[in-house]
Amino acid sequence: MLCAIPAVLIIAAGLYGSRPEERRLLVVIGAGATIAFIPCLLIAQSTDRTVAAGFAYALMVVGATQWAMLFGRRRGQSDEGGGRGPDGGEPTEPSPVDWPDFERRLWDEVRKSQPRRPPPRERRPRAPV
Repeated sequence: MLCAIPAVLIIAAGLYGSRPEERRLLVVIGAGATIAFIPCLLIAQSTDRTVAAGFAYALMVVGATQWAMLFGRRRGQSDEGGGRGPDGGEPTEPSPVDWPDFERRLWDEVRKSQPRRPPPRERRPRAPV
């Protein structure tokens, strides 16, 4: 289990990728974890401390996950405009959302999904006791 989960995390991080604006942070975290891994591994090898070995293992997984995320690419905030046009020219604009129409259709669906209730009966006044 200790060998399978980190491998799955690293592969998933590589497939997930990162946005361009996240790359600087990934490099800083990956470099920090990699640099901290080396002395921690030396301490774990020179002593019988289980904590040091666990620390080294965790730093290795975190560092490898961060470096793997640099391989994959995802669209960034600057790419939200819909990408390139069909002819490879100017980026296309995203289609505008008709919010009033969306809200009207949403509430129609909500009303349709609610169960029908019979109309309330009229209350008759009670006779005095």
